[in-house]
Amino acid sequence: MKHISQFFFAILFVCVASAQPLMVSTLRCESRVNPLGIDVVHPMLSWTVQSGEQGIVQTAYRMLVADDAQLLDKNIGNIWDSKKVVSDESIQVAYAGKLLSSA
Repeated sequence: MKHISQFFFAILFVCVASAQPLMVSTLRCESRVNPLGIDVVHPMLSWTVQSGEQGIVQTAYRMLVADDAQLLDKNIGNIWDSKKVVSDESIQVAYAGKLLSSA
């Protein structure tokens, strides 16, 4: 099994309507902010959602994983696109994309 040294992921949310912008922060892979040397086939991913308003909750997510940050800017996940997942889960969500390898 090859070690995962670097990959990028983004999470797009469908949340309760809000006039305030939502922010996704604290992206983690296997509980690490900048994962290096991860040798797990299906690493666990986590994130937090922040808003300036009270009562805003995550109701769904879409996870994009790419080997180039510019692809994520275009909403393209060339490694994995989870499509819309109706779920409030944001802790220890298993990666389910292509087999990851070291860069």
